[in-house]
Amino acid sequence: MCYLSKPMIQPSSMNNLLRAMMLMVLMLLTHQAHAKLNNEVAFYINTYGELTVEQDPKVADAQRVFKKVLSAADRNSKRLPKLVVINNKTHAWAIALPAGHIVLSRQVLDIVRRNADPELADTRLAFVLGHELAHLANDDYWHHEVESFMQNNADAQKIAEFIKQNFKDRQAELAADDKGYIYAAMAGYPVDRLLRKKSSNNSQDADQDFFTFWMQQTNTKTSPTHPQAKDRAELLRQRLYQINQKLAFFRFGTRLANFGYCNDAIYFLKEFQKVFPGRSVLNNLGLCFLHQARSQMQQQHAAFYWLPLTLDTRSRADVSRRGGFENLQGPQQFLKNYSIERANLAGYLEDAVNVLSLAVAKDPLYLAARINLAIAYLYQGKPHQARAVLAEAKQQSTTNPHIEMLDALALYEQTDADLDLWATAVKKLEQLEQKDQSPHVVYNHARLLSVRPRLAEAQTMWNRLRAQADSLPEELRQELCTQQNLDSVTTCMARKTTSVSKLNLNWLFTTSLEPLSNTEREQIATAWQSIAFDWASAELHGFIHQHNNGSSEMLEMNHTVQMQVLKGNPVVDINQINRNCQHPLKKRKLDEDEVWTCDTWAVLVSNQQAKEIWYVQK
Repeated sequence: MCYLSKPMIQPSSMNNLLRAMMLMVLMLLTHQAHAKLNNEVAFYINTYGELTVEQDPKVADAQRVFKKVLSAADRNSKRLPKLVVINNKTHAWAIALPAGHIVLSRQVLDIVRRNADPELADTRLAFVLGHELAHLANDDYWHHEVESFMQNNADAQKIAEFIKQNFKDRQAELAADDKGYIYAAMAGYPVDRLLRKKSSNNSQDADQDFFTFWMQQTNTKTSPTHPQAKDRAELLRQRLYQINQKLAFFRFGTRLANFGYCNDAIYFLKEFQKVFPGRSVLNNLGLCFLHQARSQMQQQHAAFYWLPLTLDTRSRADVSRRGGFENLQGPQQFLKNYSIERANLAGYLEDAVNVLSLAVAKDPLYLAARINLAIAYLYQGKPHQARAVLAEAKQQSTTNPHIEMLDALALYEQTDADLDLWATAVKKLEQLEQKDQSPHVVYNHARLLSVRPRLAEAQTMWNRLRAQADSLPEELRQELCTQQNLDSVTTCMARKTTSVSKLNLNWLFTTSLEPLSNTEREQIATAWQSIAFDWASAELHGFIHQHNNGSSEMLEMNHTVQMQVLKGNPVVDINQINRNCQHPLKKRKLDEDEVWTCDTWAVLVSNQQAKEIWYVQK
């Protein structure tokens, strides 16, 4: 026998439940349509109107800052970011929309300039834009949908209780802060100013970090989806501290590259790249990959042209080649004729092109990366790509002799069976030499004259370079000494030596390859800060030691001192430096400074003062 149990829900209650469910579905559908509308840039433009450059010059400033930060930011292949400024003076909006638009209200442009000089105002805006670009790169749109739903739902409090249990959005906001901060820094803005405490008694934002200032100006309150201002500021203070710590890896990587130790330098540069993948570290990595590629080249390949590899905007180095004259195949008329089929050579050049392309993308105005990228393309036998890169560089600098020289060489390399561009390229170098008679230009001019029957003219130019043989990298000096006819090759290759006085510097540690003594270890423990590293794949481990007063640094690798750095203002008398090297110093001109290099040491010269001196174990 079957028994019918009493219904748990009466028919009238069931009807009420169905009505409630249908109402909820209708509310959700209405919300979804509303959210979809709010996720379209047209909604904001139609509602408030777009603010144009013609209407407000601050829009032009915003677009300028946006372009710089966008160049440095990560990209999402799903969308192309675009900034739209809305003519709304009452609400501070900075919103990233799924289609790729960043909507900024007029009020934001006003707020970032309150109580701020132009540099601080741009830095504030760069961070705000970087934050939203991070949301675009990471597909972070859940917070927009949730906030919109909460604002239009009577049961928002219940939903808020649920959100408190879910930290996904809070984490997304902190991550966007972190990325936005890095993007703004990589774009060149002094982001540390966002975290400083101001001392002005009259300023409304005195003793405030940017987050506190922003929340007060916008009347923003903390919520489950947005962390507190002090937490956001503290997170970025820790990030700034981490970057400052890792900056030591960039500095030593750059110094090692200056001396030609790129196999080790790459590990240091990559360590810094992990926290700050900016233009300079990418450029220096690209240069090191080119250095490694040159180490795989035959003598005639590496010495065909003198190509001005640029280390970064404040230091530049010529690289030298390892190896001898094996497997010579006779003279070539073009650089592109040399084979790059050797696996290591082709791989290094590909790596160089990849990272240098990223460096150019980070900052389209960065000439050092463009020059190195053009050189990488020339080594790959791709002169058309090299000229395209140089054409863009010429738009930024019409007087840079390296750009003009490389363009002439790339033009010549475009010669083929139906088009002879040799005479045009030589003419360009002749015109350039009237303005710049640097060894780079003379060497490459002599090279082009040598590949055609203009031997008498070429010989004159090779002989002109003879007096500067000691300033050339090793493989180029060998080529010059072979081509000139003033001296024998042996005499030409013998470097000039002069009597020198000892470089009297207070090196704090041993300058031999002996392990550090117990006394030196105790000295480090009491007055130095140490940063450890351990790269097992390369069997590289050790420490970067920095003196607490900032006067010196030391690189310890595999228990021995590999490099020491002394700093001062000045650190040595610049007028005495030439007397401390047996050979003529190799002076490499930088954008603002110079590096003067002897065999085992180099001096960083700024405003005619020696700011740093580097000693490296050879």
